[in-house]
Amino acid sequence: MSKEFNQTLHDSLFMAEKLIELGVKGDKAATDDSCRILYAVMRDSGDKIVKLVNREIELHKEKGKWD
Repeated sequence: MSKEFNQTLHDSLFMAEKLIELGVKGDKAATDDSCRILYAVMRDSGDKIVKLVNREIELHKEKGKWD
């Protein structure tokens, strides 16, 4: 794969990790249930994206397409 594509995966991983961090931070500051639900969804979504991106990176490594 191109270095640009690999960088996009790295960027996606970084953004998903930031989404998790924001969800945790927001949950600590939340004052009502609707906000807590929002931040829980952010954390869960970030977790899913991290897993998907890591799986994709591993597949690229297995195929020798990772720089």
